[in-house]
Amino acid sequence: MASRRPVRAKIRNFFIAGNSSDNRNPWAIAPEAADDFSIVVELEISANGRTEAGCYRVIVTTPKYLAHEVAEEGSRFGRRYLLVTQWDWSAIMELLRDEIESIADATWQDVHDRLRRVTMWEYEDFGIHAQP
Repeated sequence: MASRRPVRAKIRNFFIAGNSSDNRNPWAIAPEAADDFSIVVELEISANGRTEAGCYRVIVTTPKYLAHEVAEEGSRFGRRYLLVTQWDWSAIMELLRDEIESIADATWQDVHDRLRRVTMWEYEDFGIHAQP
């Protein structure tokens, strides 16, 4: 019996959440301080060879920003964060692409489950399953 090719995650698009004017163009924004920011990056991810995509989010932030937050709030959970030292959209995009597109498994559901370890799926708490 021939083995099937693994299903691999493929990023179709990146954009910055909440930036209504240019959210499809991340190069059009820059934080006030390159070493002190937190943004939510939305990723449209699909299975290799498929056009349908789901929306996943990751918080890109700096240690300096988190230090301020922890000082104000006393604590902070850290799941689904990408920590970077400074704003460099090209480098952030490359890090996300390398991590996400390295995820492969036997089925889309398996890939989706692995994606949810590093991202938040748009239907995270709705109790439904991902479609490829």
